[in-house]
Amino acid sequence: ELGEGAPPRLFVITVQTSASPGWCKMLLSHFLTTTTTTTVNRTSGSSVMMYNIGWGEAYGHAKRPAWILQWASDPALGLRDSDVVMFVDGSYTMFTGVPMEELLATFLSRTLPR
Repeated sequence: ELGEGAPPRLFVITVQTSASPGWCKMLLSHFLTTTTTTTVNRTSGSSVMMYNIGWGEAYGHAKRPAWILQWASDPALGLRDSDVVMFVDGSYTMFTGVPMEELLATFLSRTLPR
């Protein structure tokens, strides 16, 4: 779906196969600072969705790109041309309280042609 005229949605993606101290800190910072994000495999109720892919799988650097492509090509997800997909490292990312919609607006204002 091209999504012409549709408002952009922000998809925040991590690839994490099991719990780690860094990933737990990232999730905790997300829950403590973000009130408008739909978390983990839901696609309604918010313009910002956060997904973790690869959970329970045997990790391998070569597998990451395949997992990401598999996620992005899922027709149920319904990615549109107007959507923004941001990949973050689940072990080294902290959410700081900046509204995700503000992050999306700033990114779009600096990257899209005016």
